[in-house]
Amino acid sequence: MHPKWLLLAIFWFLLLLKLLRKPAAASDSAIVLTCREAQDAAAKYVLPTHPTRSDGSIFVSIASYRDQDVTATIENMFNTATHPDRVHVGLVTQNKTSKEDFRPGDDFGHHANVRTFSLPHTEARGPCFARFLCSQLHMGETYYMQIDSHTRFVDHWDTKLVQMIEENPNTVLTHYPQSWDNIQEDTVPVNDQAVKYKTYFKYKAFNRPTHGKRMFRKSVGVGGGLIFAPSKILSDCPLDSRLNFVFNGEEFLYSCRLFTYGWELRAPCENVVYHHYYRRGEPKFNVDKMVDPNKSAQLVRYLFDSQGYPYFGNVRTKNDYVGLCLRNLGSDPL
Repeated sequence: MHPKWLLLAIFWFLLLLKLLRKPAAASDSAIVLTCREAQDAAAKYVLPTHPTRSDGSIFVSIASYRDQDVTATIENMFNTATHPDRVHVGLVTQNKTSKEDFRPGDDFGHHANVRTFSLPHTEARGPCFARFLCSQLHMGETYYMQIDSHTRFVDHWDTKLVQMIEENPNTVLTHYPQSWDNIQEDTVPVNDQAVKYKTYFKYKAFNRPTHGKRMFRKSVGVGGGLIFAPSKILSDCPLDSRLNFVFNGEEFLYSCRLFTYGWELRAPCENVVYHHYYRRGEPKFNVDKMVDPNKSAQLVRYLFDSQGYPYFGNVRTKNDYVGLCLRNLGSDPL
């Protein structure tokens, strides 16, 4: 072997070895106890599952933490849908004041399509737990969609996404959406780079031109601001109630789970939603609760190392997913 290629092979081997090595952290027994307590606490929220219908209905998961924009988000979602009657929302609110509640105008005609569960903000455990609660409100809709509570939609977003899935079976459409400050932007963000962060990977999105074509570029990982797929992903990879106070790392874990079940991760071929980033001055869970990123990393890493089937699938392996991230490794830190 040429010395150059030998050195490159050694570099990749050492990087993979570093990633797979357990970090120095809290003892596994302490994390196991934390996971068990979290699962026991969540048990009272688990609802019966429903058979998936084939009527083209869409379940939209929205977790809202003290977000005064949630009403405008939901109103805009129904107003821009081609078939608003097929759209059903699972909304979990974690509020401090009534101004943060979902309070649509008098002309809002879709109350029956919004299922709501409310917690006081003092009982919030982070976006992962809130999205777990959202998933319990799913009642057999054909498609599952996850967005944030500060989102805007293009006209006919529902039929556009359904058509994309019909063109790409066994696919999860996902990315970090464009900012709503760039609502005229037609380049599509694609999560096509992985960046090593603590004990896992994060993802970097780059705006990719479409050249007027329906291009579904492959993604390395999911973006929490948009996930759209057949509802089968909820039975393959049910949302984990144990990820309390985790604000980073859950995307890596969920991406790996989907990958090992054989799902393909792709960006949509056009922008269908826009996201309000930064939200300066607005309440945020990770600020109010002072989330510890090191504890999040330890929990994510523990679950990655310790869980087998059916938490992860058996179509592809966890190491296959790590290899995918390494092949698409970015050099710039986040």
